[in-house]
Amino acid sequence: RNFQMGILDYFAGNTTLRESCADLWRKQSALKSEISALDAKIARVAGERDYNESQFKQLEAAALREGELAELEEEQKQLANAEEIKAGLSSVEELFTASSDGDRLSLDSMLKEAGRYLSRVGRYVPSASELSERVDSCRRELDDILCDISQINSRVDMSPERLEEVEARMSLIYGLFQKHGCTTEAELITLRDNLSEMLFDSTQLEEKREELQSRLDAIAKEISAVAEQLRISRRNASANFAESIQASIRGLELPYAIFEVELLDAPLSATGADTVQFRFSSTGRNAVDVSKC
Repeated sequence: RNFQMGILDYFAGNTTLRESCADLWRKQSALKSEISALDAKIARVAGERDYNESQFKQLEAAALREGELAELEEEQKQLANAEEIKAGLSSVEELFTASSDGDRLSLDSMLKEAGRYLSRVGRYVPSASELSERVDSCRRELDDILCDISQINSRVDMSPERLEEVEARMSLIYGLFQKHGCTTEAELITLRDNLSEMLFDSTQLEEKREELQSRLDAIAKEISAVAEQLRISRRNASANFAESIQASIRGLELPYAIFEVELLDAPLSATGADTVQFRFSSTGRNAVDVSKC
């Protein structure tokens, strides 16, 4: 049939239309294959979407940041031992300051007194003056240390409520580590971002499919239009082609011979939406399909 159609199209001058139809058919087949592969991927992603979305929402709600767990562990250690920490720091402050009953001078006062004694001795022993300066330097350094100790003491928080919050947050992060097989916040953040991309990709896949389907619909219209042009051209050429062949055959001492061309509808393909049948009879009666002769 394709051979017969090729002969008729050659006679009708349909070479360009046939090439156009075949090219469009190839493009349509390629798009159908691409859409089929995309549908399989969309179905696979859709099957995982609910699970991935649940995982993503949990990680997104956790609002993780790198280094947070180390900070929480440090804070938890201080909160859990706040009473002991404050007692120790307060004891150090007490050692630096004078006793309430006046029996003990502050460390600062004692060093000042020592500096004054050394300064007096320095009038006679020069090296004592240097020692006086060193004592004064130590006094200023110890004063800075006491200031730092007091600041640390003031920042120590004895809050059971905050301790509970910190431990709950730590428990959440450790739970996420165990659930997702991660060991750092960075790994969890990477997982969260990957899930986000997967969920976004599923939307992109749907958009891509719509785009491909739109192109496929457009090509289908083009093929139908070209196939219709081919059909019209073939119909117009069929009678002249049959007459030409019949005249040639009768010139071969077959005066009653007949040659007929019948154009039939066919499923759309790379050659159009037609099939053709050539029929022949040497006696002029009961023409049969030439492919069966």
